[in-house]
Amino acid sequence: MKNKNTVKDDIKKISERKSWRSIFEYFRIFLVYFFVVYLSEKINHPALTVIVVLYVGGIQHALYILNHEASHYNLFKSRKWNIRISSLLSNDIFFHHPEAWSFVMWKRVHKLHHRYFFTDKDPNYLGRKLKGETSNPITRSQLLIGMLFAGPQALKNFIIGSQDWVDSNGEYFLKDHIPHLFALIKPFRSDLEMERERIRKLVVMTFLLLIVIVLGKTEVLFIYWILPLYSSYPAILFMKDLTEHYWSTDPS
Repeated sequence: MKNKNTVKDDIKKISERKSWRSIFEYFRIFLVYFFVVYLSEKINHPALTVIVVLYVGGIQHALYILNHEASHYNLFKSRKWNIRISSLLSNDIFFHHPEAWSFVMWKRVHKLHHRYFFTDKDPNYLGRKLKGETSNPITRSQLLIGMLFAGPQALKNFIIGSQDWVDSNGEYFLKDHIPHLFALIKPFRSDLEMERERIRKLVVMTFLLLIVIVLGKTEVLFIYWILPLYSSYPAILFMKDLTEHYWSTDPS
């Protein structure tokens, strides 16, 4: 058996920030994405299309995981590059992300989540508590139903839903949530960091959309990116959130 020092050394080595490894991971994810989409378009069979849509949800979740690591500054040695790369490749390209719609806001909320985990000061826990999801352990049937409705719920959240709000000072406002749609079109006059991100995001999305239109790939964009974003991906996100965190205070 390995001693404690050896295990610590192994963990330290594995968690060491290596820029080339992070860049390669992004490259690998997008390479796989374009390959499966190309394959599906080439074969053009409904069954394969469904499988690829489900699979792309997993790819989108992989980008979400990288977003999480970047919020802890674990991808690159430079904090600046953690923010820049993840903002572009794990947020801006999503158009609307059911969870990490803003890297800035995600980082702020997630910081409170870790600092006050499983208390009313934890925005994630408080949200679950207000929905009554911390009273009893979730059953398998509830988990399955939640996964089935996670996609439509994500779409609803984009139109009329809201996002936890944490200001630049780290203060959490429960009753002052910002609707997802407004986070794209409404200026943040009192939060310069959020406003800069909003403008950049609109520029990036407009640029990418123009490329898709010029290439005549709007249908491909809808089927192999937007559709998974509101179906398989939210289902995976819902499952991982509830099974990894175990929000219930009931130990049984």
